[in-house]
Amino acid sequence: MREQLTWKVGGQQGQGMESTDKVFSSALARLGYYLYSYRHFSSRILGGHANNNIRISTRPIRSVADHLDMLVALDQETIDFNAKELTRGGIVIADELWKPVLPNGVDACLLPIPMTAIAEEAGSSFLKIWQHPVHHGLSLVCRCRCSSMLSLDNLLLKGKLSYRKI
Repeated sequence: MREQLTWKVGGQQGQGMESTDKVFSSALARLGYYLYSYRHFSSRILGGHANNNIRISTRPIRSVADHLDMLVALDQETIDFNAKELTRGGIVIADELWKPVLPNGVDACLLPIPMTAIAEEAGSSFLKIWQHPVHHGLSLVCRCRCSSMLSLDNLLLKGKLSYRKI
């Protein structure tokens, strides 16, 4: 079993990185993991590249890591900016809609999934949890996929997470 993992979600400000990070971090903390998190954002209210990074560990930690095991990319710019941080065999999850590509020389696994299609298929009542339905629906899809990859499939069913409707 791994003792730690570094996870990052990135995209344009307003695409749901903050909510993705907050809910995913809360779930991990409630499951007993130790976390260290930081945000990088542009000095604009909406738009510009932003990302949230979480270091997850089974023991106390006091800093971020200089590598990245899992990257959730909501745009190609996120992959381009952060690919150099990926560990050998790291994972990049991206929306297949915009046809993501890894830069040359990056030894990582790219997993394009239909995030937009899943979010839209879920319907508006499901997505009204968030202010911007499709963008925040994407963040929910990202959290679910990451939970599945980390064997945390039943977070919602176990009562570790709860959503409040606006």
